[in-house]
Amino acid sequence: LQVAQTDMSAEDSEPPPPPAPASAAGAAVDDWPDEISASTDEVDSLGSDDPGGANDLTVTPAELIDELLTAWCNEKLCPDLLPQRDDLVDCVRDQLEGMDRQVRLPGGRPTKDLAGYLHRLELSRIRYVTTDLLRTRLAKIQSYAESMTVGPNGGRWAGRLSKPEADFAKTYVTSMHRHFDSLVLNKVPQFLRHRPTELEAPRPNLDAFVFFRVRRPTTTAATTSQDNNGADGSASATTAVASVKPAAEAAEVELRPGEQHLMQFAPVEQLLIDDKILLI
Repeated sequence: LQVAQTDMSAEDSEPPPPPAPASAAGAAVDDWPDEISASTDEVDSLGSDDPGGANDLTVTPAELIDELLTAWCNEKLCPDLLPQRDDLVDCVRDQLEGMDRQVRLPGGRPTKDLAGYLHRLELSRIRYVTTDLLRTRLAKIQSYAESMTVGPNGGRWAGRLSKPEADFAKTYVTSMHRHFDSLVLNKVPQFLRHRPTELEAPRPNLDAFVFFRVRRPTTTAATTSQDNNGADGSASATTAVASVKPAAEAAEVELRPGEQHLMQFAPVEQLLIDDKILLI
């Protein structure tokens, strides 16, 4: 018994073992977001082209990712092409490059600890969202390129395409015309040679119904009728459904934050561009 007490007292007197050295990427997983936030600080890239920077926005990395996810969801669920967000995409790419350097050892080798692996996984997810946002926009441009390249300044799409996207649309249409000519038109009689006109070119269906959640209080015009909204013909305050019947009458619908609605896209398109609603 005395020996046991002596051994225990000896163990109590020994100094605790030194902590394990932290890797170059960081220590515990719980501390990782704090290190990334501290190193990236705040992002100043989501601004306008104002040289004075009076309209620049300052956001945190978390707010930047939320903005990216919002733009991605809206673009995926919107039947039309939304205004380009090159400022957002460029800012996210810059932040990804900085974060990627933090999870690598000197020489560019990736770390092998759990924290580094989890953080690289999160960076891969952000890269996927960014890439899929651009891929979705290119798919819409390919579908409606014929309509986007006719008319003055691209018609309703004026200002919605970035310069690389506008160049891609023109190149795509030129390549399609050249392929169509060599494959079909040059092999049929002259009176059968015909290209689709502007009215025949594919266009987005603006009458498609979309689900959305209200982010800021606003109002919009919706068509109401007795069959769709009740005996009094008033639109429902909870869910607004646009009617396509000729007898329907237009009425304003009040949209409150947090509400979810189902409406045709055309009446709420500007609300989506103004960031007052979120497609779901």
